[in-house]
Amino acid sequence: MTEFKTKEETMQLRYMLENPAFTQRQMARDINVNHGARISNFVRWLESYKYVKKTIDEKGKAIYEVPSRQALLTFYGRYRDMQDDKIGTYTIGPDPKFTMKHLSENGAIMCLTSALGFYDNYSRDPELHAYVEDPSLIDEVESSEGEIKVHMYWYKHPDDSRTEDSIHITSPTRTIMDLYCNNMSYLAERLIPRLWHK
Repeated sequence: MTEFKTKEETMQLRYMLENPAFTQRQMARDINVNHGARISNFVRWLESYKYVKKTIDEKGKAIYEVPSRQALLTFYGRYRDMQDDKIGTYTIGPDPKFTMKHLSENGAIMCLTSALGFYDNYSRDPELHAYVEDPSLIDEVESSEGEIKVHMYWYKHPDDSRTEDSIHITSPTRTIMDLYCNNMSYLAERLIPRLWHK
């Protein structure tokens, strides 16, 4: 059963959000996944719920469209909960900027409102959110003390993360996806129209 559980499904979802009109073959090429059952089953599953619509162009080629990105994101949020990936909450570092830089230097990727702050100044969350892959970073923060509350999550889903001011952050699309999976979709309202014009 398809439930946004695999790496490939997450990649396909991100692709659809960034390319709301697509062909399966082009998507397979762009995300480097073999065009076959994995892609067609996922697209058909979303089509059955009307989150993807199939049309045929004048050459007889199947074109798929996402009628509403927000509706698709809301559907995705029913299957994924950020809290399921949460490692714990720690209080470390003297201030947010120092703490984000230190975490980034040790492999963490800022996410949720901590990433959103680099794309939109709407959120003023005093707490930090970070993805972690290396368990040794958890060992370090468990033995640390400080002033800043940091929520840490396992990094399980692929993303084209980026660096801003020496801080590793999730991509804009991934940031929006995560907000929808953490009951924070309202914080993405200003970023969505700026990111996706069409």
